[in-house]
Amino acid sequence: MDPAPATPALADLVSSMTALLTRVDLRDGLEVALLARVHMAGDPAAGHELERRRTRAFHKAAKKANADAYGSEQRHLAALAEAYTRLPGGVPVAAELVATALARPLGHAATAGLTLAEAVSIVAPCDTESIRIALDAAEAAARVQPDPTVRAHVTELVEHWWPAPPDPYESTITLLRDRATDPRLRALIAARLSAAVVVASGPGPRLVMQLRRLAPAAAADPVAQATVLARLVLATPPEDVPQLEKMRPAPAIDRRE
Repeated sequence: MDPAPATPALADLVSSMTALLTRVDLRDGLEVALLARVHMAGDPAAGHELERRRTRAFHKAAKKANADAYGSEQRHLAALAEAYTRLPGGVPVAAELVATALARPLGHAATAGLTLAEAVSIVAPCDTESIRIALDAAEAAARVQPDPTVRAHVTELVEHWWPAPPDPYESTITLLRDRATDPRLRALIAARLSAAVVVASGPGPRLVMQLRRLAPAAAADPVAQATVLARLVLATPPEDVPQLEKMRPAPAIDRRE
């Protein structure tokens, strides 16, 4: 029997992800979330591919000495960490992944430091020291950023949305009502709130509802949007997994770096 037709909310998710998956710089995190969610639904092949990507990420981090200009390495490790947090017995692996990301130089990728701080808050909410390390790296990267808007956005996020945002549910309502906020700043705040609701809600319908509300607010920044959608994929209810499974990436062929 064919899977049930997608609900409007799921159809919107699939449509947004389809566009983002065409971008090489955004694909990793979304594919990791897809693999983890399909694996959680009982597909061992997805788990094997997820594990292959984890091993490869550790291998790359051990080999590379220079900073990644776009922070894609940190984002990939952060996405893997969030995925493993959802798997049985995966928290120690997730902690190792964020520790590896924190040890890597951030370069100029200031917003990647914010994403990493979010991932740490999901993996180990009480690890304020590691969260602070990620935020300090984001601020240091922002100081050498030639774009003053990026510097201002990072300062706003660090000063007003950490160590804990105001009530994430009330903040989401306020964010969705406020059309005067700079669209990219709204997107970064939406990503921050998406991590906060993951921590506050735990798995379940309430988390799915909150993430679906935040996703449109992140649309002005594709990286922030991909981050929110990856968290939404991990929270997707079992009945929607067959629709997501159609987007599951094929196993990649290992190549030497």
